[in-house]
Amino acid sequence: MYVHISDTPLDFFPYHIVALGGRRDEDGNRLLEKTSLEILTGIFSASNLDVDALIVTSDLQGTVVQNGEEWLLGEKLPEFLKMLLEIQFPQIGTHRVGVVLCGDLYANLEKRGGIGDVREVWLQFKANFAWVAGVAGNHDHFGAKSDCAIFKRTPGIYFCQRESRSIGKAQIAGISGIIGRPEQPNRMTQDDFLAALKQLLLRHPEFILLHEGPDY
Repeated sequence: MYVHISDTPLDFFPYHIVALGGRRDEDGNRLLEKTSLEILTGIFSASNLDVDALIVTSDLQGTVVQNGEEWLLGEKLPEFLKMLLEIQFPQIGTHRVGVVLCGDLYANLEKRGGIGDVREVWLQFKANFAWVAGVAGNHDHFGAKSDCAIFKRTPGIYFCQRESRSIGKAQIAGISGIIGRPEQPNRMTQDDFLAALKQLLLRHPEFILLHEGPDY
């Protein structure tokens, strides 16, 4: 595997985040801060992965306001990325682009943090590109257990909890959640996390997707 990421952003996508401290205006409405997501380009090699490009992202914890309606950042980003690819890299067909999502795609519209359903983010990426693979972060929810099982069977969706999924000849593995108190959502003990990671490494996947940072 070879990866090189450019230091210079190709473009920016504006979005909003809730102001720190939950600050509100005189009418009691929450205050938003405007920021931008950097779009970086890179080069990778993965011999068994039959795509011309990958979109790799995580922590899309923001909102986008369009026509007076508020959306999760990840619900509106895919359409922008598709347009950007068509302009900047016309030789790459979007049907030859895979997407990798590494968790925390939900933004609480009242305060920072919280947990919420992110299935629509995944589905919007799938609607614009060939397939979507990824894991859940500690702020992501996928509906009830039965809903999550149905979602995992969606064609072109490769959601990994502690497992490996086949995409053509490639194996993409992933561990959802983070190390923490297992009674809390999307958390597990360090021993369980490392045991799952060892089992996945033994399968020699093309990628192992984690939300837990490598500094742990």
